[in-house]
Parts: sequence; structure tokens; C-alpha cells
Amino acid sequence: MDLNLFFIFESLGYVESFSLIDVRLALGIGCCAISGATFYLDKHSEFKESINLVAAAIVLYSILASVLWGWSKFVEKNIKFVGYKKSQKLIFKSSANKTDNLYSYEIKIGDNEPIIGSIEYNKVFNENGFLDFEEFKGYLTKEVEKIDKKKQ
Repeated sequence: MDLNLFFIFESLGYVESFSLIDVRLALGIGCCAISGATFYLDKHSEFKESINLVAAAIVLYSILASVLWGWSKFVEKNIKFVGYKKSQKLIFKSSANKTDNLYSYEIKIGDNEPIIGSIEYNKVFNENGFLDFEEFKGYLTKEVEKIDKKKQ
């Protein structure tokens, strides 16, 4: 369902922003670069010559990996789509509990109060297990229109 959010919000005029993903990507690339540099240093120098640099790299890697974990856990938490329509920012968060039949979501546009709702899976999936895109789009479009009406 989350993979279809781009198409739904694009049809409503929102352009997706990748700033959250870009930060996560930069942190991940930093971790990989440190790992690669440490491997290279280990293979091309003597142990006694490289021990201080390797120790510093391990500390730096640990810090960067911790920041990456915190970014994913606390900043990006459940955010599936961030988009802009002119200067209005839309944030869509979603989650699903393994024990119930609900797709829970939160839509926030600009400074407005977020709309929190849920959709039963059997309302947007057919008996063969395929997503009914138009039905799902209809649910989310109604919610965005509610927020737009409150703004006016």
C-alpha cells in the first residue's frame, strides 16, 4: 500500500520530497566509507602503524551508526511520504499491527491538526489479495480534502 502513496499524492498535486531519505543515505554511505577505509588501512599497513587510526575509525563508525539508528527510529518513524504542494508540506505516516486487520495512518498538512484514521484491509484488497488502487486512493483523497476544507 505504501508503494502507491506517490501516485495518490501526485494526483493531488504533491511533489515528493526525499530529504529524509537523503540524510539516511548520506549516513549509510558514511558508515560504508569508514568501513572500507578501515579495511584498506588494515590490509595495506602494519598492525602497529594502523592501530590508532583503526581505533578512531571504529569509534567514528559507532557514532555514525548510532546517529543513523536514531534518525530511523525517532525522526523517520513511520513516515512513508513527505510532499509539497506550493508551500504546503504533507506528511503521511502509517503503521500496521500484526494482530488486527487495520492499516493505521496519520496525515498532516502544514500547521493543521493531523487527521488520524485507519482502513480495514478487506475494504481495499479484493478476495484474490490484490489492492484496489481506486478504493485506496478514494479513502486518502477524502482525508486530504477534509484538511483542505478546514483550511478555508
